[in-house]
Amino acid sequence: MLRVQLLLVVCAMLSRAAWSEERRYHDQYGVPAARRIHAQEATDNRITGGMPSSPTDNPYLAGLVITLTDNRTSICGGTLISSRKVLTAGQCWYDGQSQGRVMTVVLGSSKLFSGGVRRVATEIIAHPKFDPFKIINDLAMVTIQPLSSYSSSIMPAALPDYHVSSTFAGQSAKAVGYGKTKDKDILTTGQIQYSVFVPVISNAECRSFFNKSIDNNIVCTSGVNKWGACNGDGGTPLIVSLYPSHNMLIGVASFHSVLGCEAGRPVGYMRVSSYLPWIHSLQY
Repeated sequence: MLRVQLLLVVCAMLSRAAWSEERRYHDQYGVPAARRIHAQEATDNRITGGMPSSPTDNPYLAGLVITLTDNRTSICGGTLISSRKVLTAGQCWYDGQSQGRVMTVVLGSSKLFSGGVRRVATEIIAHPKFDPFKIINDLAMVTIQPLSSYSSSIMPAALPDYHVSSTFAGQSAKAVGYGKTKDKDILTTGQIQYSVFVPVISNAECRSFFNKSIDNNIVCTSGVNKWGACNGDGGTPLIVSLYPSHNMLIGVASFHSVLGCEAGRPVGYMRVSSYLPWIHSLQY
């Protein structure tokens, strides 16, 4: 039986800030995207400015198909970090309004509704200080039945070491997702993964775009060239490769500007290195 440990935070509604619209992720992004993709394995949201990718390019990427308590279907993304754990955003399970009931994890597939290895989550645990209204500590750990083996298309990402103190500002990182390539994308046949390399920026630079504190628990990528995570890419990974074939997870997609994916604004991720004690306590 699915055991869900999820902190439901009750607080006053925020004024409409730069990222306040992200509070209702499922209504605004996940559910509409799922409807379109399910209809023809196409997409309503992709990494903007990206290139088509295959599961072997991003073997750590997990697609998440979520059945909400009102029986609507929504989608998100996540990162495989061990044989039975996937790290995603807390708002993928509860966004302050819509609550998940069943989550299916899709691994090793370019398509969300067919193919690959599919596991129904047995447990979803949000970070104990996750606040879906303020969108802080926006992480959740998903447990699945253990995988018997890995392959070229299913392989966990590495986590940062405790001694890694780099902010990664100035480095190039890979954003990965199933989403839309433009704000006004039309439907296409053949749902596929997309990825794009984006510059990591300093938190000081990121703060200038949002009217909310960008603290050390957040890592931001530049929106230069209109590249980056787009609507519905909640929970997807931000990856840095320190050397060939070493895919290190440094961020979990959380928010972007309400002006849209092509506004040239930063994308905010939860900084994985800030949450290592909690992640390691649930990783295996």
